[in-house]
Formats: sequence, C-alpha cells, structure tokens
Amino acid sequence: MITVPTVRELFHNTSQIKIAHRGASANYPENTLPSFQGAIELGAQMIELDVHLTLDEELVIIHDATLDRTTDHTGEVAMLPWHTMAKADAGSWRGESFRHTPLPRLQDVLAWLPNDIMLNLELKGTPHTAARLAAHTLNALNQFHCEERVLLSSFNHELLATLRKLHSNIALGAIFYGRLWPPLALAKELDLFSLHAHVASIDDAWVQFVRSQNYEVIAWTLTTQKHVQVCKESGVKAFVVDDLSLLSVS
Repeated sequence: MITVPTVRELFHNTSQIKIAHRGASANYPENTLPSFQGAIELGAQMIELDVHLTLDEELVIIHDATLDRTTDHTGEVAMLPWHTMAKADAGSWRGESFRHTPLPRLQDVLAWLPNDIMLNLELKGTPHTAARLAAHTLNALNQFHCEERVLLSSFNHELLATLRKLHSNIALGAIFYGRLWPPLALAKELDLFSLHAHVASIDDAWVQFVRSQNYEVIAWTLTTQKHVQVCKESGVKAFVVDDLSLLSVS
C-alpha cells in the first residue's frame, strides 16, 4: 500500500518548503497544469493556486476575478458558466508555445496531483459566493480523498470560519498584510495551521513567537534573494515564490 504524506508531515519533517506561487509562474502561464508540472520539475514540494466559483458552481483555477488578464476571453468569473470558460486560451499571453493551454478546474488538478505533492488552495470568490465556494471545495477534496494533502488559505477570514465549521481538522491558513491583532486571536479561534505573512512584515521576534505557539509561518511572495535571506534569518522555513531558482541557493 502506498503511503501518501500529509501537509502536517511535510512541515514537521522538512527544513525548507518550496511553495510554487500559481505554479512555476516565472516560467509558465500561471495557474495552469503546465505551470504546476513545471513547479514539480523545479523542486517544489507544494503548489499554491487560486480557486474561484463559476456561475454554474464549477471550481475554476484562476487568480483574478475576471478572465481579462490571463486569457483571451473577458468577463467576470462569477458571472460566466464553465462551458464558456473552458474555451478560453490561458497560455498565449505567456508565449506562442503555450497557446491553447486551458484553464483547469480543481477536479482536474486533483485528478493529476502526484502522491508526494501538497497543495495550498487560496480561496477567492466574492462575498456572495464564499459559503458555496467553501462547501464545494471541501466536497471536491473529499471526493479525491486528499483533505490531508491540502492547506486551505484565504484573505477572507470569514470564509475560513465557514470552512472550520464545515470541517473540524483540515489545515487552514490566514493570509494578511501587516499584522493581525491580537497576534494569535484568529489562529486560536479557528484552530489555524498557519499564518501567511507578506515578506515586508517578517521579523525575527514575530516569527519566533508564532512558531513557539505551534503555528507555522508562510512568507509570501518572495521575489529577490534579499527576501529569501531575511526570511531564513528570521526563522521562516516555508517560502512562496514565483521563481523557484531563488530557493536553489542555500
């Protein structure tokens, strides 16, 4: 029987965790299967990707609330059915070699996901769709038996509260700018796994305090070697990057 690792095991057993931001987005069209496969080939142990809900309640992988920036279509994700979005070219904007790369759905990603790779799903959506987005995401993870291989995160902390009500032990992470106050109130209230801090907010004292209370710290999004150095010196071990080569230097 194949033993499949979990998110909690990855963080417990690994000194440096490479999290590919929207896949290997420095080299491939973001939030596409080629980007995710490329991230694995470049050494990522976890892939960060964004989840929205379509008009007909399909879970689609795309960062923006509209199709405009990363596809050859236009319109709001929440106002379009999946059969329309399925026709979009999500690759040409990054080069001719990626032409006709489709937008994936969450179910496509989960069906593809190798056994040793973890996912960080950032749930997007709108206030109107948040509760349904949470429920549909959990249903998909249950269908593919991969709840323990996924970290669910969001800037929308009410959505995280909904997730916790629906699932008592799935790994949750709060994303934020600046600092939360009181520092660990939200983490305790929602039994969070991780706090996801912008690189500009990282410092030794805060990281050490959070980790001493048994919460993980994930730094986002690192774009320079200086960012990596500052985070490592502060005690961070999980790094969200577009360019995975930033983490190839010890």
